[in-house]
Amino acid sequence: MDMRKTAALFLIICLVLLAGCSNTDLPGENNIPDIPDFSGEVNSLPSDIAGEAGGFHYGGSAEWPDYIPADIPELQGEISMVMEAPESHIRMFYEDITEGQIEDYLSELQAAGFQLEYLVYVREGFPDNSEERIKKGEYDAVDITKGEYHMRLEFGGNSATYDVSVTGFEDAVATATTLQWPSDLNGIVPPPERCALTSINQTSGIGAGYSIMCTPEDDEVFSEYVNSLYALDFYKDPSIVSVDENQNLWLTDGAMSVQIQYSISSELMLLIEEQTANAEAALAWPQELEDLIPQPERCEITSVLPSADFLISCKPEDPDVLQDYLSVLRDLGFEEDNIFEGIDGEILSVTMVKMGTSVDLMISPDSIMIHVK
Repeated sequence: MDMRKTAALFLIICLVLLAGCSNTDLPGENNIPDIPDFSGEVNSLPSDIAGEAGGFHYGGSAEWPDYIPADIPELQGEISMVMEAPESHIRMFYEDITEGQIEDYLSELQAAGFQLEYLVYVREGFPDNSEERIKKGEYDAVDITKGEYHMRLEFGGNSATYDVSVTGFEDAVATATTLQWPSDLNGIVPPPERCALTSINQTSGIGAGYSIMCTPEDDEVFSEYVNSLYALDFYKDPSIVSVDENQNLWLTDGAMSVQIQYSISSELMLLIEEQTANAEAALAWPQELEDLIPQPERCEITSVLPSADFLISCKPEDPDVLQDYLSVLRDLGFEEDNIFEGIDGEILSVTMVKMGTSVDLMISPDSIMIHVK
């Protein structure tokens, strides 16, 4: 698995653990105890972690949110992740930050009229030496308040975690974190009704467009959306065969291609892209992959979605196709990174990795989806 994904997932797990900490935690371990203004769950995360996803941002998109009021000074430093719980707080993780930077920031807050309360965590069953440590200038976290504003900053080693309550600027956070249907699709491809948007990612390559996820209110959303596209003169793409058109359907109007399918998490995934000029060529195994990832034998390609990555579906001729393909990948030096099995031990998904390249295989009874990235 890509190291950035691993790091992101690790931080997500840490966040869940942090929500249950108390003021009896070990000092200096970057554990933030519960306080009322900072309770609540962070948005659910999509399966595709590509730098920006729903309730969190990391890497190149991890920046101090511009919707935080200018009255709250910005803590300068390298932000590795921003996590948003729009109804309660924003949480930012800092890396490679120094004690001097923290002290300068606290001085800036005091000069701006913020009240600082220094906190020391004491482990249950151990002597309470918090007053002694605070007198020495030692602390584990700082509770920060001014009027409606409420923050908490924890620093240890060369990392920091900063929580900013949204109280006082709730409307700005709600507006900034609410996903909007891409404006360049208006009048071309409509959003599905009764399906709350959970992620929007742009794709690039042969057919530039969008990968969009939403949570349907009920099982009728799929068919209703298909009918709404039919009413706009979309029709089934004759070059792509779908095993189950109630679960996965490709439509086109000649200019735009729209794939509607259910994800493993029962969300609707919409792949909206410019129609490729040569549909026959689009169904061939991508040339870019020929020297890297082989095409599965005895598996008829039913769809190819070229973008920054590749998403390819094929229809296996027999039950042995998957195991045979896994053997081919192992012979090429790929190793299993993650595998998920069903109740009867059947493989539902498996990830194979080699030298920074990963191949995600998602299996259904009549289809194998291959995601190369």
